[in-house]
Amino acid sequence: MLHKASAFTVDEVSGFHDAGDERFIDMLEMSWITGSEGAATARPCAAADRYQARALQP
Repeated sequence: MLHKASAFTVDEVSGFHDAGDERFIDMLEMSWITGSEGAATARPCAAADRYQARALQP
C-alpha cells in the first residue's frame, strides 16, 4: 500500500504501476489521505475473521 497526503500525479501512478509490474506485484493500493480528522483504513483479513468468529461464540 502506498499512501501520501496529496493526490497522486498521473506520472506517479504510472511509475508505481510500472514498478509493480516489473516486480510481479499483483495488486497495488494507493491511498490519498486528506487532512480530515478521524480518518482510518481497514482491510478484512483472515486473522480478523477468526477473531470475529471467536467473539460471536457463547
